[in-house]
Amino acid sequence: MMHHVRRVPALFPKPSLEMCAEAGAEVLRDRWRCMQMEGGGVGEFSGVVGPAYSIWEPSSMRGGMSLLLAENGISVSINDPSISTVDSLIQSAKDQNITSRTLSKHTEYKSLIDSLSSPRVIFFSLPHGNGVFYIGCGVSGGYQAARRGPSMCPGGQEQALDIVMPLLEKIAAKASDGTPCVARIGDGGAGHYVKMIHNGIEHGMMSAISEAWTFMNKHLGMEYDEIGKVFEKWSAEGELKNTFLIQIGADICEQKDKSGNHVLADVKDKVVQDTDNSEGTGIWSNTQATSLHVPAPTLSTAHYLRIVSAYRGHRQHSTSPVSPPTSKA
Repeated sequence: MMHHVRRVPALFPKPSLEMCAEAGAEVLRDRWRCMQMEGGGVGEFSGVVGPAYSIWEPSSMRGGMSLLLAENGISVSINDPSISTVDSLIQSAKDQNITSRTLSKHTEYKSLIDSLSSPRVIFFSLPHGNGVFYIGCGVSGGYQAARRGPSMCPGGQEQALDIVMPLLEKIAAKASDGTPCVARIGDGGAGHYVKMIHNGIEHGMMSAISEAWTFMNKHLGMEYDEIGKVFEKWSAEGELKNTFLIQIGADICEQKDKSGNHVLADVKDKVVQDTDNSEGTGIWSNTQATSLHVPAPTLSTAHYLRIVSAYRGHRQHSTSPVSPPTSKA
């Protein structure tokens, strides 16, 4: 038994910017090729819609494709802002003995859509127009900085960056000398790439700070307040001066609740992103380092320790008291 599936190729006018993307066009090309390989051919119904200001003539790309589809037994529904140009195409079809059953005119989009059956395959044949710019911008600082002023690393075409940089400089975080914390990174996705590596480095720094805290607390027996004072000193002078992670490390060591107890003693490990795949930058940084043969042991070690830190339940289970085995006489 032959199972005939009705298919719907179409050319749509004034589509959204996303629909005009090359990636979308490639998906459509792949889908069309797949349809040609399926049993029953590409189908029996199609819709072709002309872009605004297009000319529906037999010699045009859109007109020629419409006639070709109709000539191959595919019912074509057409629409264009100019009715006269559609009429010209219909007349050309008649002159070439292409029946009206396979080529029909629609003056409204609803009528056109109603004449088609799903799934719809859409083709775009559009003039370039004014073009579209894309900017990939890494944003750093979390939701708090998003409200007060983040550090940003935009990447994209120079012409696009010329347009948006004044805006980004106005809302960006400011350095101590007033310089906006935003810079042109490069073309394409360079901005997001830099943000990814930034996060990988940050993981390494957090791991080092955690090791220092553990050494002072577990091995030197220092209290939370004492460790906080050490962090404050590191943040005030030397190589770690004004390091944000050191500053917040000092703050959390000295924070107390209303009862006077250190809040750090009750902090439950919040590093869960790597177990539910919602935080990918640490993974991506390590993957990039490996694929590019860049030695980054600090990043990789920090990432593995971060994963271990996320498995708090496993650690608690492994440290619970275990009864010794009883020997049988």
